[in-house]
Amino acid sequence: MEGGSGIGIFIHNLGTHNAIVIKAQHLRASTPLLAEIEGLCLAVHASCQLQLQQPVFLSDNSLVV
Repeated sequence: MEGGSGIGIFIHNLGTHNAIVIKAQHLRASTPLLAEIEGLCLAVHASCQLQLQQPVFLSDNSLVV
């Protein structure tokens, strides 16, 4: 992706087995690490809006989690 980084968020409700997938592009993230952090912030915000209890956040970037 030229000029930005992709962000992917997967939210799985273990009780109902429903899933939400959010795909976005962050145009100002100059590095993959910044995009990962922005993705985590978006996931936290989405979890708050959905009123999720005890969400677990996973990442493939060991610097973030």
